[in-house]
Amino acid sequence: MTDEEIFKELLTIARQAKSQRGAVAACLVRGGRVLVSSASSDVPNRHAEDLLFEKITHQNMRIDPNDILYVTIQPCGERTPGGGGEMYGDCATKIINSPVKHVIYAVPDPHYSSEVDARFEKAGISSHQINNAEITKNARAIFNETLSDAKYINQKGNRAFL
Repeated sequence: MTDEEIFKELLTIARQAKSQRGAVAACLVRGGRVLVSSASSDVPNRHAEDLLFEKITHQNMRIDPNDILYVTIQPCGERTPGGGGEMYGDCATKIINSPVKHVIYAVPDPHYSSEVDARFEKAGISSHQINNAEITKNARAIFNETLSDAKYINQKGNRAFL
């Protein structure tokens, strides 16, 4: 599969997510084949990458050095205190502590992008945004259209939207 085909599959998964805090989807790809995928969930507040790593663990999968983590929104660099998900930690740290060495995302995090990029670079992880404006536009739209949790939006303000 090409990067574009992988992201089209992720966008379909994100559209089906049960998330009121901005739907995100992630997958692990080996040799152009999606091995496992996941979407974000509000029950409890779990990010797609976190749930993906949980699936990998439960399936006794091994992450190879050439595998690529694809995600519709750049991995988070922090969890909001009191947001219900801080006990799971941020996704960038989970990735740094995993064997993943390559990350491709559709939409950069406007608040933490440079911090996450620097942390990944320091850890030897290559990370970049796909060069496809349509995929980026669609991933951003899905995230923003699925933001319906009023408490979360009030807590984060404009930071809730991409």
